[in-house]
Amino acid sequence: MRISGDTNLKNDALDSQFRKIFLEVLSEAAPTSVVVAPPGSGKSTQARIALAGLLQEGHLQRVIWMTHSTIDRDGAPSLAAEAARHLTELHIPAGIILGREALGKTAGADRRTLGADGFRERYEAQFRWPPGPSVKLLSHAHLRVLYGRDGQPGTPPPWRRAPLTGPDAAQLLIIDEDPTSSLIESSPPPPSPLSYLRLRARPPATPLARVLLPLMSQVLAHPADPRFRRIGRAGPNVRWSWSGASFNRAVLEALAGESLDRLVMRDRFPHHPGWSAARLISILLEHPDTSSVGLSWQAPLRAPDRCLTEATLTFRSDLLCALTDLPPTVLLDAYGDQYDTGDSCSYHRGLLGREVRLVSLAVSTARPRLEVSHAPHLRIDRAAVDRALRSGPGQARALLRLDTVTRRIVAFTETQDTARTLVLCYKNMIPALEASLGRVLEERQRTGPLAAAPPEISFQHYFAGRGKNAHTGKHVVAVTEPHQPRQYAEHTLAALYPADPERRRDLARRHRDVELLQALHRGRQLNHVPGSRGAPRILLSFPPPEGLTRDLGTVDLTPAEARSVGRGRPFPSNRTLAWERALLAAATDLSELLNGIPVLALMALGLLEVPDSYQRLVEHTGRRLSGKIRTDRYPHLSRWKANRAYFRSGLSDSLSAVGTALTPRRSDDRATLERGLTELLRQRGYSYVQPGGPFRQACRQGQLGVTVTRPSRLRVWARDEVQAGEILVRLLT
Repeated sequence: MRISGDTNLKNDALDSQFRKIFLEVLSEAAPTSVVVAPPGSGKSTQARIALAGLLQEGHLQRVIWMTHSTIDRDGAPSLAAEAARHLTELHIPAGIILGREALGKTAGADRRTLGADGFRERYEAQFRWPPGPSVKLLSHAHLRVLYGRDGQPGTPPPWRRAPLTGPDAAQLLIIDEDPTSSLIESSPPPPSPLSYLRLRARPPATPLARVLLPLMSQVLAHPADPRFRRIGRAGPNVRWSWSGASFNRAVLEALAGESLDRLVMRDRFPHHPGWSAARLISILLEHPDTSSVGLSWQAPLRAPDRCLTEATLTFRSDLLCALTDLPPTVLLDAYGDQYDTGDSCSYHRGLLGREVRLVSLAVSTARPRLEVSHAPHLRIDRAAVDRALRSGPGQARALLRLDTVTRRIVAFTETQDTARTLVLCYKNMIPALEASLGRVLEERQRTGPLAAAPPEISFQHYFAGRGKNAHTGKHVVAVTEPHQPRQYAEHTLAALYPADPERRRDLARRHRDVELLQALHRGRQLNHVPGSRGAPRILLSFPPPEGLTRDLGTVDLTPAEARSVGRGRPFPSNRTLAWERALLAAATDLSELLNGIPVLALMALGLLEVPDSYQRLVEHTGRRLSGKIRTDRYPHLSRWKANRAYFRSGLSDSLSAVGTALTPRRSDDRATLERGLTELLRQRGYSYVQPGGPFRQACRQGQLGVTVTRPSRLRVWARDEVQAGEILVRLLT
């Protein structure tokens, strides 16, 4: 059922709400509750305050608090460390339990220092309760360690006899955020114990292994069999799968003569310690069409029958760890009401294996909505990033596109009162974007004096950082949508819904929407008054998903923001990008050399068209400009001096970078020129002006060494007309 908050609740009132929820859970009136509250409303903080009160009053003694992570990364404390610090401030002893691998990496606690017995004692000591009320903090991964049901009957595994689940078991379990990813156990990639190469290398010793090897041989002999399906996006190698009814039937027929007892004793899953082949058989018998198990491999899309990669052929499985003997449980999930339609709660009921109730806390009578703006000019294509990371003919063009988007993000950030932005993208994009940001900021250092500090831009990939407050107050720019591979809906979620592919696809979509929503909340926009000065902005490079219409409200970009992120086509052509980059490089060096940017000099560099009447004047300008470049302070002008085609070849010593020479633009197209120079002109305080008195006087007196007709057309970007005249006189004499 769903309990809705119909009254206005402030954060300080959440304390009493959580007290009521915890007491109801402890009384077994509602043994499992899923608590929903808007992100940033202080859900976890208020829950800890209420919990501390109950511990101090004697209602509780032993509590387990589970979070996504217990390991500090990149100098930032983990969620478990934040919770432990807060509980300590509330005078509640709190200890973090690390996994064996993480504990072995801590100073003085590794196996080499302590020895095998000492390390085991150090690990097990974490689980002992201190005297008095206390809280143990663990990662979600410990859910299946402490409460996972073993597939083998009889004596429970050693970890189930630990103090946390023994006679002094925890009285309350609090799970902070959705633990789905920790409860679905997916088989490891090759070389796993059940991969083709491993099975072929040694005689199969178990019934299941003896069945799998002939099935893998069928795949190798007939890789284009219609029973096999492509799973995953197109590329040099795509993932293929044999699963579903045809695979399950083949396994069951081959194991028809084996007894379940024999399978239990001899066929333990190497990558699923708590599972046996008997459990697998029971799943196949109960759900003959499930795709949670099968064979997987990689092969080219157009020639799967000729280039199948044996090294990738393996048995794969995605199995839900069934939980048992859970203590009274509270799950804190800001998006817990997004997974089901109506009040069914079937998602959490299937995940936790028990009846649950959904408790919705609200901080206002209306559902809060994030204000987002659509900025298609900031979109980054994954293929462009792939090309930017690989050496090849398309790399230079891909880098131009990346740098263009990065410049727009930097320009947008500087239009805001708070110059701090978080960029959301795919995980494999971050190295390329960080390198692009470095190039852009280095380029900007040469365009003139910067403000007090460059803008602070950080990157985060999706499916990471949930629940963290490290980016509070930052603007959020999503350059890509969240993405999950096709096998997530086809295979992984079959662990939850083995016989309902439509439900799996719907749940995968909901997971993507929830992931986007939680990522957009990283700036904590709802902590500010909508539209107020300093409120974080949110920009999407794609239209808001239909499933989030009640969570996202669309607002227009301001004129300054629209200029910063680009107008017109979302992406200019490669030649336009290369020309704008060359224009900016030339203008930067000219600004250093002349304290302004004469249109005449851009003509001499080959970036602008040269009218017939200006041919001699431009040739003279080129000679004079070349003579003034005597140091390496002007890197691009120095290279132009050695190679007059340098700018027209896209800042390259040859034309191969852009295929052919860049086309000079019209010299009177001011809008096109200034689009690529906006930031430089703003920083230098330049305007587009006619040359003033000094230049006109020099023309009348014949001091320039060349005839100048209609001098008023020789515009200059300078601070005023007098400076523009001085710049042209210095350039031409």
